[in-house]
Amino acid sequence: MLFLPKKTILTPHQKELERLVGPWDTDTEMYNKASQLSKSHGFIIILKGPHTKIIEGDSIYENQSGNQALATAGSGDVLTGIITSLLAQHYEPFEAAILGVYLHGRTADLAKADMGYPSFIASDIVSYLGKAFLELEK
Repeated sequence: MLFLPKKTILTPHQKELERLVGPWDTDTEMYNKASQLSKSHGFIIILKGPHTKIIEGDSIYENQSGNQALATAGSGDVLTGIITSLLAQHYEPFEAAILGVYLHGRTADLAKADMGYPSFIASDIVSYLGKAFLELEK
């Protein structure tokens, strides 16, 4: 991983993180290992899962938006696209990660009322992204 530049954003789920840092026994140990990886390489780590965590060094942001609908094929790819678009708009990487994860989750929250969980697919994230952005402007 030495070839990746500082501020690279990694988006593992827990099993993928374990492959990078080794096993852990507690959540605290997992966060410590992720934080150490972030500090040692200058990475930003988005640990996907319920209440996705965004880690940069000793800073850990816990996202509160989203629901189980996001556990669908392609959802992580759409998250990466959202964050990449924010980076292209000159957001700082940590801010882009936080905002991207929030918006990603918020789309699932908005869609829940219209369609529930079972029918939600990754392209629905894009369909609800405008509504999620508009909420931020209020």
